[in-house]
Amino acid sequence: MLFTPLLGGCSAVKLAYGQGEWLGWWWLDGHVDFNAQQKPQVKLALAEWFVWHRQTQLPDYADLVGRLAVEVRQPVTAEQACQWLDQAVPRVHAAWQQALPAMARQVQTLQPAQLRHLQKKLEARNREFREEFIEPPEDERREKRLKTWRERYQDLYGRLLPAQEALLQAAAVALADDPLQREAEHQAHQRELLAVLTRLSTDKPGDEASAAALAAWLRPSTTLGGWGSPAWQAAQRTRRLGHCELFASLHQASTPAQREHAVRWLQGWERDLRDMAGQPRAGAPGGGAVGAQGVPAG
Repeated sequence: MLFTPLLGGCSAVKLAYGQGEWLGWWWLDGHVDFNAQQKPQVKLALAEWFVWHRQTQLPDYADLVGRLAVEVRQPVTAEQACQWLDQAVPRVHAAWQQALPAMARQVQTLQPAQLRHLQKKLEARNREFREEFIEPPEDERREKRLKTWRERYQDLYGRLLPAQEALLQAAAVALADDPLQREAEHQAHQRELLAVLTRLSTDKPGDEASAAALAAWLRPSTTLGGWGSPAWQAAQRTRRLGHCELFASLHQASTPAQREHAVRWLQGWERDLRDMAGQPRAGAPGGGAVGAQGVPAG
């Protein structure tokens, strides 16, 4: 669901972001199994990235959500909803661009055993994907999809109307992707990643060339519908438009009370983002800059 990153629980995201350095380290180390020389460098890079992100990106996110809180009082078209999604793309690019120099340095230090460890992790994730999205019957997958979407939109609007429920049920059928195709595309993307990492760790072409190679692999991944085979990209663009149309239709069917619920919910997001950034809010006591929290040693 394309709006899922936005339509989620503020408190859960706030808690996760507060532990972001530790969670980032835990995830990366679980996939790569860093050695004693790599560990301090990776932890420092994570700390520096979160300082940058907290100080420069979260205020921008808060401004964006604040603008959305104003706009949802009015009717929303599918084109406008897609424009909202498009605003995420340069922000995702900026986050990856900031991480590239440190990534470029570290990938050149990876050992064959670490790449084998990563491959096993990816294979385990692929098995989990198959168990969750391919093996269950379609009606079970559809009900799970519908339940997730309903919960997300109820976060935004509160209790949904019967007409909105009908829109969701129709979309759960119309906007389903082909899980076998998704599996094939993701595994091809994984193979490309392993090939890039193997080449960079073997050839050690230098930081600039490594950053360029990583950027070439990452760039399509950070664009909505921009990666994978031409057929997959076309399908993703169609689904993206479908989700924009769904959002616009749900909003068109919303009551004044539901729109006010959406305004308050988005304003809560804006407050939480400014809190996470360490920014003072209007009517709130001044807050200082928030520095990076330490990642546990070891």
